[in-house]
Amino acid sequence: DDADWLSVLIDGVWLTREICVVVAVGIDIAGNKRVLDFEQGTSENTTVVTSLIERLAVRGVKACEGRRLLVQRDGSQAIEAAVRREFAEETGVGIGQVRYLASQPWPFPASLMIGCAAEAISGEITLDPAELDAALWLSREEIAQVFMGDHPAIRPPREGAIARFLLANWLRGSLD
Repeated sequence: DDADWLSVLIDGVWLTREICVVVAVGIDIAGNKRVLDFEQGTSENTTVVTSLIERLAVRGVKACEGRRLLVQRDGSQAIEAAVRREFAEETGVGIGQVRYLASQPWPFPASLMIGCAAEAISGEITLDPAELDAALWLSREEIAQVFMGDHPAIRPPREGAIARFLLANWLRGSLD
């Protein structure tokens, strides 16, 4: 293949709950898109993605002259899975739809705090005390009390914190 590729996007397409096809789509200098390769797996895991990238390299997929090839892996599925897993492990709450909303630096080296909106599909909280000290459901009125400084047990999140951004926007009804 002698195309001049600017970018390769790698993303998983779920055919069933157990079967994922990881697809590499090339975008050339003219903006045209073409499927370059694919591999079937059980997820978008590192082994599948690495195998796909290695096959592309063997086939000679390369960047335009004088440029580097941008390889992008869609991580949205990984974020959604992490949100569902963490909720289940720490609170026992099942999560349905998950949407990424924002991020901020996390104080650990090279880390990022991710803020998402998630739909609870179960309501009973079963706290894992090794993970959390407390977990509870709060109404819109209770969150308003928190922001006014009137809640008996919860202080408002600090200015600039992603928790403040998420809760303030949820309180206004604007999580989009």
